[in-house]
Amino acid sequence: MPWAHGEFFDVAKASVFKARGVQTAEVVARKGIDALARGQRTILPSLDGKLIAFLVRFVPVGWITRLVEKAARPKAN
Repeated sequence: MPWAHGEFFDVAKASVFKARGVQTAEVVARKGIDALARGQRTILPSLDGKLIAFLVRFVPVGWITRLVEKAARPKAN
């Protein structure tokens, strides 16, 4: 569950990302506070987030942008 719940997905009409799993704002805040207490500046709480963060180092930004756009674009009915 890598994403914090909020209105972002509704406004962006990107509910496809919500379907992948949503963490509550409280859970995300707790993870951030715990990481801060350990001296960590950045956290990636899920394996898929860690994998994506690693892979984007090697993939051109244009490709990433197109992939995210394609995944987020609402499907025509």
